[in-house]
Amino acid sequence: MFTKTIKRAAALAFVLAAFPAHSLDIERVHTGTAHQVMFDIYATSNRLIAVGSGGEVLHSPDGKAWQADDFGSEGRALFSVSEKGSNTLAVGQQGKVFRKEGADWRLVESGTTERLFAIAQDGQGRAMAVGGFGAVVKSSDGGRSWQKVSIDWQAVIGQGYEPHVYNVVFDDYGASYIVGEFGMVAKSSDFGESWESLHSGDASVFDLAIGANQRLFAVGQSGLILVGKNGGERWRQLESGTDANLMAVAVRGDGSVLVAGNREAFTLKENGRVVTRVIDPEFLESWFTGIAIYKDDFYAVGEQAKIVKVSF
Repeated sequence: MFTKTIKRAAALAFVLAAFPAHSLDIERVHTGTAHQVMFDIYATSNRLIAVGSGGEVLHSPDGKAWQADDFGSEGRALFSVSEKGSNTLAVGQQGKVFRKEGADWRLVESGTTERLFAIAQDGQGRAMAVGGFGAVVKSSDGGRSWQKVSIDWQAVIGQGYEPHVYNVVFDDYGASYIVGEFGMVAKSSDFGESWESLHSGDASVFDLAIGANQRLFAVGQSGLILVGKNGGERWRQLESGTDANLMAVAVRGDGSVLVAGNREAFTLKENGRVVTRVIDPEFLESWFTGIAIYKDDFYAVGEQAKIVKVSF
């Protein structure tokens, strides 16, 4: 047992030595109870909004003081939130979609009972939500009504399964991207009518961010970090040195990237050529599932309803 412990310690030391460590300005700006989780966070031009277990909705104009919405979701978890202009949408358990109307949140029929893990909007009234067992639904009227999206999964992932779809993103040109099981990254240029497979593999992809020049950053299972050039025409896998699940990624306008997950976090610079492990208790002792960028600072959310501000 002692020999095995020494070997594990030596292996860990080797991995840590392989990645430069640097000190970031990291500040915890919110903490909940031990049983709470904030699953997602979204940034607009004037505020941050976060959602989590039990239907919690928090918002802040400055990233410091947080106020809770009177949501009334009857304890159902909310997994994702999106806000474009005055249109705010949230999704969660049992296929629930909620749309904010004035000061109130209204339940909208989504057309699915599968868990919805993520939602995105394009700012032109179009929205898409994705979830368990191939659930993809879309709206053309700002989330007031929804319809199912039919996808030929055999063509997209090379298998006949209905994969869990973990995230959805719109780019600046109106195309939508989804990621999920079997290493899936897929793109639709016609609002879900057809899909192009950009990547497949063994490890699930949990999140995707789009940077300048349509450079894609994807993260996932077993330390997966992918960089896709020209909208995913070519992919490069970065060496992360970890088997931890990486759950969230965000890219800033200058190309700087923050990745976070299960007790691991990394920064990427120069389009992923410089990978730096974050050595800080906030990330080494907790797990995080969502990241947003607000006024050039990164905000990560996760267990115990933690919200952590990262500046670099």
